[in-house]
Amino acid sequence: MQLDKTGTLLGTPWAFACPRSGCQEFLDFYVAGKARRFLAAFTFVPKGAYIAVQSMTPELRQVVEFEKGFEGPIFVLVRDANTVAQTLRFTLTGSAMAESDQERTQLMNTDRSLVFQRKLEPDLTLKVELTPPPPAG
Repeated sequence: MQLDKTGTLLGTPWAFACPRSGCQEFLDFYVAGKARRFLAAFTFVPKGAYIAVQSMTPELRQVVEFEKGFEGPIFVLVRDANTVAQTLRFTLTGSAMAESDQERTQLMNTDRSLVFQRKLEPDLTLKVELTPPPPAG
């Protein structure tokens, strides 16, 4: 499910079943007030799951993990057979972000500077709940 800046549900939560190996789903998330298409990929491993989010629109170039600042899958640890919920926060780059909100600091790539500029708030916040399959039998 997608959350807004206050932690309130934004839109309708999605629920889908994945095989044990994982799955991919096309989902629409609201970014700066507009629905944008993303691909969410879930890969399950013995200790948890890797979750990756990728933009499918050319106006959004990168989906970067908000706190650690890397692009790519995020690991969610699952310790037992219970449902696990984790909030994932992302920074987005691209022309859609520059046009939508001129007052916010943009994440800039520069080859000639050692200064790293970071946004103060995430652009996309998702709450992911992982529920294990029922026992076979």
